[in-house]
Amino acid sequence: MSSNLGKNYISNTIYQLLVVIMPLFTMPHLARVLGADGVGTYSYNYSIVSYFVLFATLGTSTFAQREIAYHQDNKEEVSRIFFETLSLRGICVSFSLIIYFIVAQFAGSNKIYLTVLSLNILNVFLDISWLYNGLEKFTKLAFRCVVAKILYLASIYLFITSHDHLIRYIFIEVLFTTIQSILLWFGLRENIERVDGINPFRNILPALMLFIPSLAIQLYTVLDKTMLGLFSTGSYAENGYYEQAQGIVKACLILITSMVTVLSPKVSYAFSKGRKDEMASFMYGTYRYTWFIAMGLIVVMLCACPIIIPLYLGAEFSKTSFLIMLSSPLFIIIGLSNVTGLQYFIPCNHVKSQIFSLLSGSAVNICLNLILIPRWQSAGAIIASIIAELTVTIIQLFIASRYGDFKLRKAFTCCPRYIIAAVLSLGIGFILRGMIPWTWIGASIIMMALIITYLLALLALQDKMVIGYMQNLLAKMRTK
Repeated sequence: MSSNLGKNYISNTIYQLLVVIMPLFTMPHLARVLGADGVGTYSYNYSIVSYFVLFATLGTSTFAQREIAYHQDNKEEVSRIFFETLSLRGICVSFSLIIYFIVAQFAGSNKIYLTVLSLNILNVFLDISWLYNGLEKFTKLAFRCVVAKILYLASIYLFITSHDHLIRYIFIEVLFTTIQSILLWFGLRENIERVDGINPFRNILPALMLFIPSLAIQLYTVLDKTMLGLFSTGSYAENGYYEQAQGIVKACLILITSMVTVLSPKVSYAFSKGRKDEMASFMYGTYRYTWFIAMGLIVVMLCACPIIIPLYLGAEFSKTSFLIMLSSPLFIIIGLSNVTGLQYFIPCNHVKSQIFSLLSGSAVNICLNLILIPRWQSAGAIIASIIAELTVTIIQLFIASRYGDFKLRKAFTCCPRYIIAAVLSLGIGFILRGMIPWTWIGASIIMMALIITYLLALLALQDKMVIGYMQNLLAKMRTK
């Protein structure tokens, strides 16, 4: 890993972790103050506004990031893409807000929550993180995110102190999301220059093509929360259990998807220059990294969740522990689909393949949600998500193997080592769990034992990536 790539990976990981992991610092407080019903009420209403945010974005983030990555050496073209994207987003935001406020009039007791959440739609226009992602300037994103998130964390603990403070919590959420986006505008001039002849509709068709995958993803990542709320009987507690489980799973997934985000612009650039060997090399490395992190996360979730979650969220959220363990296969399933879809299909302009796989997954998810959620509530939603994500991954891998740009079998040659190491770690973890008290200290001991066993097993199995990291670490220690 080059120093620049390593710096970008670390910066992007910090940014993504702050976006998704910051709720991990607020979850224990909010779980105890707002309760499962309060957290679930927010989850349900946020799922509704998410559809309008999606239509306001209209696929422009993914398209603009890809195009900026293609032309990152041409400041004039980058500027043209920036202003055209911004103009199109402004138009889409305006239409989305009009329709949203019409719908919100019929929301009954949730109307006040939806009104405050409308700021998230406006934030689509203010958010220009896609520019920095395309230019591979992840450090700027990380720094600005740190500033906003520290202030956000302090506000949650200072101002959310009662079960009646749900509306305050929602306002703080949208306020700091907006502040974070505004901070990205400072220093914009060094990356953008004035250009003439802006046409906001010039790239609307390619953006729409990328909007369809986003819509498909939304249907099986947010629709389940909406359906849980619709099928609830007087309480949004199931939404609360599900929201907390999803938050923890997504936070852990960032350890995998962050590498994909960093390498996607490099794959786009290599593809635009016709350097397919270099592109394939990035792909193989990311697949191996995905197996390494995903299997480690599965081990930790299966062994440590029954201890950590009741201590972390409180006894009311004990069901969340079960939901997280049930979700653990998603680490490898989503990890593989992220590499194939976001690091290969989109950068290499195989958008139709991405659309087909995601629409297939959405269809499976919607059908299963209708069957499983009324019967098993939040557990049914997770089972539906696993099967839907597995459908997407299998289709993507099959299609990718037919393009022939890289040998797909190389993505799986390393997996037996990680599976063996994971099984050994699980054995140690289950033994320790029966011997050590279920406290924070006990959980820490178990997690350390799991990580050490996993790494030692991979060293014994001669895993190239782990050996490489160890050699680099030893070399740096010697130089110091």
